[in-house]
Amino acid sequence: MKKFWTPVRIASTVIVLTLVVVFASCNSNDVTPTANAPTAAPADARNSAAPAPLLTLPTSVMEAQLRAASGSPIKLSDYSGKVLLVNLWATWCGPCRRETPELVKLHKEFQARGVEMIGL
Repeated sequence: MKKFWTPVRIASTVIVLTLVVVFASCNSNDVTPTANAPTAAPADARNSAAPAPLLTLPTSVMEAQLRAASGSPIKLSDYSGKVLLVNLWATWCGPCRRETPELVKLHKEFQARGVEMIGL
């Protein structure tokens, strides 16, 4: 019987959960306050706050060898210190296939600025 939690599944799960946490913690400062709501802090007070600490992934996840959509082996540690967009997709997923042209445009636009994109 095959083990369910393979290194690839562990790494993929951690990546997805990290992305969920990152996007769930985003907030918008452009909301107009209502009469009973407190107003936003002045810009200088917001800028003086310490930046949020960066999240680091466990070494086991960073060193797990995965296969890119092209079939080539990759490790997340190869991209350490870079901005990385990881796209988890499947050939049977219609929305996944429809988003591919947009991801190609994004890659072309941001590649020169050091943004890396990989598909798993």
